[in-house]
Amino acid sequence: MQGKHLRTNRWNTESRQDNIPATYKLLDVLKENPFGTTYLVNDPKHERLLVIKKQRLDQIGNAQLCATKLMHVQHPHIARIFGSGKNNRVLITVSEYCPAGSLQERLTQGFNLGQWMIMAQQICNALACAHSHGVIHGNLRPSNLLFTENNHLKISDFGFPAHTYVDDSHWYHPRNEPISASADVYAAGAILFQLLGEQTPSHRYWGLKNRWLLRHTPKSLRNLILQMINTNPKHRFANANTAAQAFEKFNEAQNTQLLNRILT
Repeated sequence: MQGKHLRTNRWNTESRQDNIPATYKLLDVLKENPFGTTYLVNDPKHERLLVIKKQRLDQIGNAQLCATKLMHVQHPHIARIFGSGKNNRVLITVSEYCPAGSLQERLTQGFNLGQWMIMAQQICNALACAHSHGVIHGNLRPSNLLFTENNHLKISDFGFPAHTYVDDSHWYHPRNEPISASADVYAAGAILFQLLGEQTPSHRYWGLKNRWLLRHTPKSLRNLILQMINTNPKHRFANANTAAQAFEKFNEAQNTQLLNRILT
């Protein structure tokens, strides 16, 4: 409906107040809570859709620094940041729109091993790129893993803190660990574990239960995932690049085995 269901007078006031280009047309409010609001707008000058996120200054975490650095990064699996700014009320970020939803909305779908491998490599490669530019995500979870029209995965919301109303536990972050590249590796592993084990990793009885939940996964791949979510950071992959290389090595081994079976 091109935004006809929304009160346009509200957008006109907010766009003037926050110096948002007058040509931008509000199409939808994607998310709104006490911490901020996320809008979908049309940018007719460049013929594209954009996501404008406004976040209260006391709830931005490291998002401003991350946005500043990522404006100069173009990676196929990192949501593009076109601009950011701050006033005395909110941090405003402008990013690309990924129209095919988030991984959170697809958790009930089944993924075959090939699809899962593609996502695993995309996530790890994106994190490796971000880490190489000094950008830590800090809150990686299925809701900020987005899909484009061609189902390419893109990571968004770097640096924004987690928000919750009823449960302070953060299943995608290792307990009692500060935000770090290693913690991002754990979060990626926890998401990938969830896609295969149909639940988030267990912190209690860590090794036995998690290994049992992945009992139908090839042993070498199971060990790779368990290394990503090891509760001891010393036994975890040192960084996302190392994890990406491990997935690539596993994939190559799988392809070699398949080729050998075909030839014999």
